[in-house]
Amino acid sequence: MDRSARSPRLIDVANASGVSIATASRALSGTPGVSDSVAEKVRQAARELGYVANLHARSLASGSTATIGLVVHEIGDPYFSEIASGVLSLAAEHGRTVQICHTGRDPEAEVEQVRSLVANRVGAILIAGSGFVDASVEAPMRLEVQRYAEAGGRVAVVGRHHLGVDSVLPDNRPGGRAVAEHILGLGHRRIVVVSGSLELTTVADRLEGVRDALAAAGLDAGDVPVLEGPFTREGGRECIRRMLADHPRTTAVIALNDDMAIGCLSQLRSSGVSVPGQVSVSGFDDVAVAQDLSPGLTTVRLPMAEMGARALTLALKEPGARPRRQRVPAELVVRDSTGPVGAADGAEENGGSSERSQMKDMRVPPGPGLPEGLVIPDSELVERFSRSPGPGGQSVNTTDSRVELTWDPSASEALDESQRARVLARSPGPILVVSHEQRSQHRNRVAARERLALRIRELLAPPPPTRRPTKPTRGSKERRLDAKRQRSQTKQLRGRVQD
Repeated sequence: MDRSARSPRLIDVANASGVSIATASRALSGTPGVSDSVAEKVRQAARELGYVANLHARSLASGSTATIGLVVHEIGDPYFSEIASGVLSLAAEHGRTVQICHTGRDPEAEVEQVRSLVANRVGAILIAGSGFVDASVEAPMRLEVQRYAEAGGRVAVVGRHHLGVDSVLPDNRPGGRAVAEHILGLGHRRIVVVSGSLELTTVADRLEGVRDALAAAGLDAGDVPVLEGPFTREGGRECIRRMLADHPRTTAVIALNDDMAIGCLSQLRSSGVSVPGQVSVSGFDDVAVAQDLSPGLTTVRLPMAEMGARALTLALKEPGARPRRQRVPAELVVRDSTGPVGAADGAEENGGSSERSQMKDMRVPPGPGLPEGLVIPDSELVERFSRSPGPGGQSVNTTDSRVELTWDPSASEALDESQRARVLARSPGPILVVSHEQRSQHRNRVAARERLALRIRELLAPPPPTRRPTKPTRGSKERRLDAKRQRSQTKQLRGRVQD
């Protein structure tokens, strides 16, 4: 057989690069123990000779293949596709192939995928994506990866806290705080958080960061609704539809990943809501498309491709005495999807002197003829009451943005607290509604409350009694002419009598 016609072998690569066969094998497989310069020299010789590793032979000799198993929640999510791109790039440099598994955020499917990779004797396993808050849900995966590691397998994870293996952890909590501080700094107070499942640790961490910012601003996190949905674009659309129905006065949306934020932008545009003119929207991750949206998406940047490469680097290294953790910083990126709260809304939230700001959602001090707590109705709640029976099953009617209902004031406590509102009423008369979140924002603004109290007293004052119109009084000149005319008639009358 012609020797020149055969495929190049590993010994040929070793001879061409001046190293032993063992060193050449380690260099081409990415095994630790070979310097970068020697490894590059061996790879260059392999490229020039056209050498292709016999993966089947290698797996028979070593018990594992050169394949890297990558497990992700949702490969269609740009977050995971960018992590995968970082893994693929580095794997190619080390002569490795990558097998990608998709779990759909199902913890049982995730465990099955890992077992399948172990059965296929992959050289290392990477797991990217959030863990689960419930330790009992996380336990089967922890057991599976620890068994694999104890048998000599290499494992590293991205964004997982509790698996007891090498991990790359993004700063989700600081990132959540940074984006919330940005939104608050623009003057927004009527904020909605749009999130994936609250059972995911990534969601829990980012949400905790948002709540840190709210607490630092003196706001109650309980006053900020959290709308939960699938961690996808459709999940974002679904949450916005709920927001427009249940919280129509919202001025800012904090989405806990970019995929949901993109869905939010899509639904707001379809609903005729301008961004950021009426509602500001922010995301989290900074996927590649975020800067190309219209408007560009304000978000928190995570170096996702770098995170994937870091995880593979950890997996290819010799295991440490204990699990290694690498923190990846998050960076706020401000684009055009967020802006200052609108002028009218800002006047309301900052205690402005406009009539609209004086007449919405503020408690009023008691006064003559004025029950304590009487306020002008919150428009969102007025709309709700007009669609459903009032307490005690009595119907509610709206007239000129005021609500009227006949019921006993003691029935105000019967209102469902989930609506986060208290109704105080006179029977019969106007129903006046106070929203808990707005009440907390305005309760210390004494001057605004006094102006509002005065305005409400004017509204509730009985109309002045109607008076019958009187004939206009006659002028002095007309009175003189009348007197002169009367004297003339009297004189004529006397003359006739004498005749």
